[in-house]
Amino acid sequence: MAPNPPTPDNPKNPESQTLSFKFIKFDRLDKLTDTWNNVRIYWSAAKGTAAVGVKYTVSFNGEVVAPNISDTSCYLNKVLATLPYNGKIVASSATGKIDSLNFQIPADKGFIYAGPEIGGINCYTTGGQFVWRQDIGHWLTPVISNDTVFVQAIDDITRQCSVYGLNAKTGKIIWSIPANVGYDRPVSMSYNKGIVFSTTDRDIYALKASDGSQLWHLGQSKYVIPVPRVFDDLLFCSTSEGLTYDGLLKAYNAKNGTLRWTFLAQGSSIGRATEKDNVVYITDSHVPQFTADRVVALNALDATTGQKKWRTLYLDGNVGSPGTRPLVVGNMVFISTLLDTPGAFVYAFDKNSGQLLWKAAAKYEGALAADATGLYVFENSDIMKLDLQTGRLLWSWYGPNTSLQYILTPGKIYGHVPSPFWVTGSERPFRLFDTQTGKEIVSNLPSLFQPAGQFAIVIDGVVYYLTDGDMYKFN
Repeated sequence: MAPNPPTPDNPKNPESQTLSFKFIKFDRLDKLTDTWNNVRIYWSAAKGTAAVGVKYTVSFNGEVVAPNISDTSCYLNKVLATLPYNGKIVASSATGKIDSLNFQIPADKGFIYAGPEIGGINCYTTGGQFVWRQDIGHWLTPVISNDTVFVQAIDDITRQCSVYGLNAKTGKIIWSIPANVGYDRPVSMSYNKGIVFSTTDRDIYALKASDGSQLWHLGQSKYVIPVPRVFDDLLFCSTSEGLTYDGLLKAYNAKNGTLRWTFLAQGSSIGRATEKDNVVYITDSHVPQFTADRVVALNALDATTGQKKWRTLYLDGNVGSPGTRPLVVGNMVFISTLLDTPGAFVYAFDKNSGQLLWKAAAKYEGALAADATGLYVFENSDIMKLDLQTGRLLWSWYGPNTSLQYILTPGKIYGHVPSPFWVTGSERPFRLFDTQTGKEIVSNLPSLFQPAGQFAIVIDGVVYYLTDGDMYKFN
């Protein structure tokens, strides 16, 4: 039967009246200490011929959270920025007319995983919004795979070191195991293909990423240069052994820990390895007998056999430093090194032959990173951007005399002081830079929190690591 049309005698026929409203927006509360993760949603007041005595009922994730309210806004709590949420608002008028709409609160796309100054690990959005906190003691660099954060931490009271697998979206502990570190201090962690590698001064432990169970263990006789680099199914470990502390690069099967090959460096100093297209690049140095001049070289090795493909010499430098970890971009391999005399250089070599392509002066030796627009040299508190093909300086930024750690992301560089005790005066714990211009971006990050330790960033599901850390890789 067709609905009765409105007439002077039946002006309140609900089927003939109109009622409509719209969802406007949601706002997250901008407070670091907001452990409730509050969100406020807004919608328009209902309009139409039936918009008389309208009440609203808000449901969130299937539960009614605000029944029969008159306001056109509502607070929701425990809305984590790492997760998407669905809701519904129902408008009911005094005349019996009902209208409803569905709304969504999407997950943010960028997150920072960093330690607060009193220990533990926090998750923030890249806009500075607090998401979650897990108190697990003082921790080291997190490594992240899909929805899991792996971190190694020392309990502030018991001093027991443990390895944790945390839910990256909620911070809840998935698993934890005591780390078998003995008297050696935990150094860092890395991840590859379902395996977490926990490193101390002398030992490497391979753990199953799903539950933390130990797969294998390696004990090095003298000293391990942290962190081992893992590429595909090979783990490369720089170490020193023997009475003369000979520098060695060892390649292990990452799945079972069996030794594949060993490269003996020409001297006791050996750098950290980088692999690209089945070629391993590594630096070494030594002082020849009866001379005072240090010889520094870049080696290219076959990743399958360890056989040397080429070796090229360059100027003096501190081989074990982050800056002398080679960076491969396209057909070039880059090295940054500090000379015995004041000053430093960045070198570019042909990755296939070892031929020197160019070198550029730098203020200090520093960690290297790159994107499609240039090569970045991170020198403590300073940043240089060079042209990849020529080494020409594109821009530079010179900061306060403070050691900063940097992460390069698409279009932006994040830099922060690794310890709050290093921050003095008006210095800010977080700095944000535009990669095209080098100019500092005005950001609310510095005013919201003061992280300690190291950090990692996830943007659109891609993980970005510190440029001086061994999880950093430019493809």
